[in-house]
Formats: sequence, C-alpha cells, structure tokens
Amino acid sequence: MKNFEEKLREMSKPEIKPLQHEALLAKALENARDQSVLSWWWLSVPLYILAALLMKVMYKPQPSFLLSIREITRGGGYFALLFFLVAPVVFIVVHFWNARRIYALLGRPALGDFVRMAWFNLLMMLLSICILIFYFL
Repeated sequence: MKNFEEKLREMSKPEIKPLQHEALLAKALENARDQSVLSWWWLSVPLYILAALLMKVMYKPQPSFLLSIREITRGGGYFALLFFLVAPVVFIVVHFWNARRIYALLGRPALGDFVRMAWFNLLMMLLSICILIFYFL
C-alpha cells in the first residue's frame, strides 16, 4: 500500500497538447476560398456569354435564347466544350470535395453553420450546375 501511495504522490497532472482542429479548419477554409476565386474567374466566361445571349434575345426579338445557346455550343468547337462542360464539371467536383472537408472539420455542424462557412463553395456549385443545364438545353 505504501508503494501505491508513493506512486500517487509522484504523479503529476497529465499535459494535453493543444488540438490542431482550428488550424486545420482555417487552412481548409483558406484553400477553399483560393479555389473558389479561381473557379469564379473560369465560370465568369460562360456566365458572361449567357448574359450576352440573353441581352441579344431581349433587344433583337428574332432569335430565341435556346437557339442562340445552341449556336454557341455547336459552333464554338473546343472552347464551348471547355467552358460549358469540362470546367463546370471539374468545379463541381472540386467544390464538393472542399465542402465535404469543411463539413468534416467542423464536426458535423448544423445546416446553418455549414452554409455560413461554405457558402461560396455552394454558390460555385450552383452556378456550375446552371451552366451545365444551359449547355444541355
């Protein structure tokens, strides 16, 4: 019993290393923002083209919006394929992966907290889906 009491007296309070959860979350958010800005520049080209086509239809009543989109996608060659199909699919995958990583690092947060932290990723995914929809019309 004396040996046990001595061991208890010699014991000290265990030291816990600080968790790196906050650092990992900050790094994930920063990387997500950087990729979102790059995605925004890539998605701005097809969004600009769609806006120009919409203005063309509004001010010149002869062509329809869907006909104008078909002209661009069929006659644009590889550029139309890149901007209207490949880039949005890649950005959906990248932003989904970032949103999933943020969700995991936050520790399964409530929906409102998750949307507040990853709103730009969700917006980029939504814009990419809209561009894909217009491409397949």
